[in-house]
Amino acid sequence: QNTSRIIKLMDSESAKAAAEEINKILADDERLSQVSDQAFCAVDTNGSDTIELDELKVAMESMARDLEIPLPSEDDVKKALAHLDSDNNGVIDKNEFKVLMRQVLSLMVVALLGGKPE
Repeated sequence: QNTSRIIKLMDSESAKAAAEEINKILADDERLSQVSDQAFCAVDTNGSDTIELDELKVAMESMARDLEIPLPSEDDVKKALAHLDSDNNGVIDKNEFKVLMRQVLSLMVVALLGGKPE
């Protein structure tokens, strides 16, 4: 699935409806937690309840391919892990991942509505 192509192909009413649905998720912490937990489980392939560097790399590479952008370097992945790892334990836990999901969903709303992130 190519997210950027899907957004470009959506008519304005569909994009507006999708943005409204995402905003509902962002406004409801329980729903955001559910969405975040599902995504977390997809990235946490070894079931450790944390996302390690290698799992983050696979996820970032998959996103890059979907968005048709260059694959992240090893340094890019390490920087992303360091940025997300707020307790500095070397892995991403569910709470840290939820922060990322909030940011990603917020950017999706901006993209759907044809705006630019601030």
